[in-house]
Amino acid sequence: MPITHAMDIAGLATSLSNVQLQSSIDVAVTKKTLDIQKQQGAAIVQMLDSAKDVGKSSSTNAGVQGLDLYA
Repeated sequence: MPITHAMDIAGLATSLSNVQLQSSIDVAVTKKTLDIQKQQGAAIVQMLDSAKDVGKSSSTNAGVQGLDLYA
């Protein structure tokens, strides 16, 4: 019987190690996804700011309407 218990412990240790590895991978992927979303959000804000500036400069030109950012 001691061999079975040793195998159970080894299997349990392997399973625990696999779970820890998968958890570490999941956390790394989640962090990377969050970083990408932050970069995309910053790019969108920058793009909207640029569009706002274009809209202001366009509205000063005769016959050209500005960009409606509130629609």
